[in-house]
Amino acid sequence: MDGSGKKGSAGFWSIEFYQPYFDIDTITVLQRCYHTLLPFSPSYRSTFSGGLDLYGSFWVPTTLILALFMSSSLAASIASYLSAPGAEYDYDFALLGLATAIVYAYAFGLPIGLWLVLRYMGVGEWGIVDALGIWGYGLFVWIPVSVSTIVSSGLLPTETPSVLSRRYCA
Repeated sequence: MDGSGKKGSAGFWSIEFYQPYFDIDTITVLQRCYHTLLPFSPSYRSTFSGGLDLYGSFWVPTTLILALFMSSSLAASIASYLSAPGAEYDYDFALLGLATAIVYAYAFGLPIGLWLVLRYMGVGEWGIVDALGIWGYGLFVWIPVSVSTIVSSGLLPTETPSVLSRRYCA
């Protein structure tokens, strides 16, 4: 963007073309992440009305991938330790690649597809950056959910009730 608030005449293949979509401060990204947890609050629309960015829309899914891998690995490690104390747990790094493919396809493929369908139907008032921005920030809610799986993995029994009753009632 130049000083007047309009996009410059930079070409599609230049970095200057994409610079306005990544020009954002940390406070705004954190506010947008927080407001996605409260989508029915009155300030939700005003948070996203100032023009969307691609910075948070990229880093939220990337953080989600890391949170999913770390929490699932830690939960599996805890479950392995509780079932056989002292047993070693081998991390499955193939899950990281699978999580990356699934989350990025969901974070970028689905909003682009939705944007294309709405555009084809003539309903599309959004731009593609708006679709990616809203959808990308909307994935923030899954980060605390993925971390909460660590707590629940140690609380739920992994054995059937009949095995538990024989073990503790005998």
